[in-house]
Formats: sequence, structure tokens, C-alpha cells
Amino acid sequence: RKPAWGSLGAVFFVVLAPSSSFVPLATQTIAEHRMYLPLAAVVVASVLAVHALLAHSRWLLGACAVSLGAATFARVEVFRVNPEIERAQAERVHALRASRNAANWRTALTAIGDAARNGGNLVGPIVTAVEACATVGEISDTLREVFGEFHETATA
Repeated sequence: RKPAWGSLGAVFFVVLAPSSSFVPLATQTIAEHRMYLPLAAVVVASVLAVHALLAHSRWLLGACAVSLGAATFARVEVFRVNPEIERAQAERVHALRASRNAANWRTALTAIGDAARNGGNLVGPIVTAVEACATVGEISDTLREVFGEFHETATA
């Protein structure tokens, strides 16, 4: 019998229960993050299992640490932007901005702002803005001018 493993399993389900879908918590932050806290029990169990397996073999523990570090470095490399691709994309955006009809572009962004202020449907004006070659950033800036930005506040 392994009471420690049973206790970790119980902690997982006891912590998960209040945030599970049968208790509506749509207005609470935990509803968005319902698995983070119960997964702490799984992480603790994993760490204990690895420690038990590697406790007598420090070189194996070191090898695991080095291999995980290398895997992390390789994963970060995947997200690094190739400078040539970045330069080419910037040139495409500059060319788009130079070639678009400025009057249609300004009218389309103004329509988005007006619809946002009046509570209207934004889909049509956004589609029109895209057709007028407005960028996602320009559309987002227009909406930010009306709605502002959300900053989560800490609540007790």
C-alpha cells in the first residue's frame, strides 16, 4: 500500500472538484485556470518519482538536467524569427501602405471607430477595412482608442 500516492490522488480530485464544470464559476478567474492547481499534485508525484529513480545515480540526474536544458534551448530556437524573413515582411507592409487608397483606408478605420462607439456590429466595418488594406495593428489601434486596454486587477 502506498498512502502517499493515494493522498496525492485525493488532493488532485479534492482541489479539482470546486472548479469543475458542475459548479458554475464563470465570473471567477479560477474557471479559466481550473487545471493549474490540481495539476500541482501530479507535478509533485512526478518529482517524487524522478527523485526516487535517480536518488542513487547523480550522473544520470545530471544527464537528465543537461538533456532537458538542451531540449529547452532547441524549442526556443524554433520561435526565433529569421532576420531575412522579418525584413521581407516589413518591406511588404511598407509596400502595402504605399499602394493603398488612403481615403478608403481612413474611411474604413473611422467606420470601425464609429461602430465601436455606438455599440454597432463591428464585423462589416472590419471586413471593409481589411478590403481597404488596413493592417491588423491599425484595426486594433482603432478599437483600443474606443475600448482601451484590459488590465486584470488583483482581487481578494
